[in-house]
Amino acid sequence: MLAKYIPYRETHSFSPIVLDYLDGKDALEPFYAYKPVLAGFKEAINNRNYTVNRQLLTDIIHKQYAGISKSVALDEHIQLLKNENTFTITTGHQLNIFTGPLYFIYKIVTAINLAKELKQAYPDYNFVPVYWMATEDHDFEEINHLKVEDKMLTWQKQAAGATGRLSTKDMAEVLQAYQGYLGITENGKKLSELAEKAYAGHQTLSAATRELVNGLFGEQGLVCIDADERELKREFAAITFQDITGQHSFEHINAANEALTDMGYKPQVNPREINFFYMTDQLRERIVNDGDGFLVNNTEIRFTKESLQHEINNYPERFSPNVVMRPMYQEVILPNLAYIGGGAELTYWLQLKSNFNFYKVSFPVVMLRNSAMVIDEQSARKMHICSRKWYGKIRSCNWQS
Repeated sequence: MLAKYIPYRETHSFSPIVLDYLDGKDALEPFYAYKPVLAGFKEAINNRNYTVNRQLLTDIIHKQYAGISKSVALDEHIQLLKNENTFTITTGHQLNIFTGPLYFIYKIVTAINLAKELKQAYPDYNFVPVYWMATEDHDFEEINHLKVEDKMLTWQKQAAGATGRLSTKDMAEVLQAYQGYLGITENGKKLSELAEKAYAGHQTLSAATRELVNGLFGEQGLVCIDADERELKREFAAITFQDITGQHSFEHINAANEALTDMGYKPQVNPREINFFYMTDQLRERIVNDGDGFLVNNTEIRFTKESLQHEINNYPERFSPNVVMRPMYQEVILPNLAYIGGGAELTYWLQLKSNFNFYKVSFPVVMLRNSAMVIDEQSARKMHICSRKWYGKIRSCNWQS
């Protein structure tokens, strides 16, 4: 296989803020903690000050892997999380059926490879690749389909609430259709068996996705984490109450957005006054301030400040952070050194730095995931000819047949 590398700017696929961040533009320094280079990781290692409950974290991971065959590398990584010299290298994504888009895979491979590279550079420390499962996301329409060649496969279901809690009992039809496209090659058969084991062998989408990802990357020591856990949410409860009642994330992220906009950049996300959902098995709705207290949108559930404190203390699992508070929850419960995401994720992480500063939560190294396109020889030749014909001097047209 011939590999060709194209500079990010020449792909014309990334926003100015992402490109300027990768180039180390001085104006963006207030919006991140460490540069995404080897020296930046060393600085982060020296500065990170964790209050992570490592024993709780490993206990929950072991519980979540009950009934799943763990590789030696995975079991070793879970045990290493107890040690103070162990860091996580995290990426995250929604629970797309059968992994969904290819960048699901790219993210995980980037995390695994970065963990290996850091271990070589800093052998006195351990680096564990982590897939953060977006189990609390409720956008079912974004994860319920997969395109195989020219065929769209869709999981037909009336869904509500967090996707990680969805039952997989009605996946037989889409599972069978997916298996039909895998063919009878050795790899096709292995993937078919893995999909069957995952989606037919588990009760929830969260458990099924863990089985599937473990089957693909468990030998590399990748740890899957579902943060929809009562005791993990308890670790975040103080910030949950403080942010709902004080609306600090709204204030600080809006200020960062204004600063970035003044610099000519376009923010990726906009905070709400309250950046948490109230969540039960069939419900994930925004919490809003109605003037007299706090209301769960589209329900009759209401809280005073005092009853909200009681609810968070006693049922922390019912409070789900949205896109701007999820990264902070992640950094509170993980000994995390780096987060790997796509261009949109990288952008919104830069919007969050001032809010991390307010809550005195460490900010990780933020990395752009690797990207790739695999094409056959004939397609490469056509791309080379067409780009020369239509785009003339385009520098990124360097495909070889």
